[in-house]
Amino acid sequence: MKYLLSATCIIGQLAYIIQYEKKNIRPAVFFKTLASLSFLLLGYLNKQNSASAMDLYLLIGLFFDALGDILLVFRNIAYRDLIFIIGTLSFILGHIFYLQAFLVSGYPGSLTFALAGFLIGTSVFGFYLKVCTFSLSQKIVGAIYVVLIFTITGIAVCNFLNEQSLRNILIMISTLSFCISDNILIIYNFSKKEKWMHPLYTALYYLAQIIMANVIGL
Repeated sequence: MKYLLSATCIIGQLAYIIQYEKKNIRPAVFFKTLASLSFLLLGYLNKQNSASAMDLYLLIGLFFDALGDILLVFRNIAYRDLIFIIGTLSFILGHIFYLQAFLVSGYPGSLTFALAGFLIGTSVFGFYLKVCTFSLSQKIVGAIYVVLIFTITGIAVCNFLNEQSLRNILIMISTLSFCISDNILIIYNFSKKEKWMHPLYTALYYLAQIIMANVIGL
């Protein structure tokens, strides 16, 4: 069942990319929703074999990310700006739970790497303010999100450097994929659009979520 859900997520996101590129919005909404529900259900099934707090936080993070994912695809149909804000807030909640999950391990240097990620994220968003066009609300949620994703990535790298376990390796790959995906997404939506950007950031995003769902229960 777990392999089936991973395959469904991959197939769903590929179908979404194809339909999106063809401007077939309603089929794109269906396939993106299917992909998101697949990684959420995969995480839920893996959680059944675990009672750890870290895995619970990861599952809650998956839930809010899946919710944000589904909400954001509907912005192509109606209420574009409002749905963008609500969807991004859902992603922020999801990533806050990921942050909590990574801090549970309590490795030395976590706060130092978190601060480094925070500062890098702040600098990167400062660059986006120069090259992207945001509304005020988009600036606020965007700043929070960018800083948060870089902070999470910093902690994931710290955990890996402290212990090269399979779980920490997978988490680092997942968070790096998130970070690259989200930064390409911002440029694509608010600065310039290149044809390769949407397929790439979508594929990286679902790779990150599939990995994160499979980390649960390891």
